[in-house]
Amino acid sequence: MGKPLLWWALAVSVSLQVAVVHVPVLNRGFTTAPLSAADWVLCVVMASAVLWVDELRKLWLRRSRRPAAPGWPGRRAEALHAQPDVARATRGAGSRGAGGGT
Repeated sequence: MGKPLLWWALAVSVSLQVAVVHVPVLNRGFTTAPLSAADWVLCVVMASAVLWVDELRKLWLRRSRRPAAPGWPGRRAEALHAQPDVARATRGAGSRGAGGGT
């Protein structure tokens, strides 16, 4: 559970959303009405649908992946041949710096 600031921001955001929906003064100010438990469940399900669809897509990709090329864990043989030799193309580029150097 890294990034505690992110978790605090999420908690504050959810708390404010619940307050706008359930605090009477905020109901009048934002023209909202309290939601039932069933409505909250529907909101959570719909809001997290993209997450679940993406997780199912990644699971499907992991299960349908062909064996990796020898010596290259997690990479397919055809992907290995389709990519240019990045090491050769960038060799020495970082040694001179941005100014071109001597």
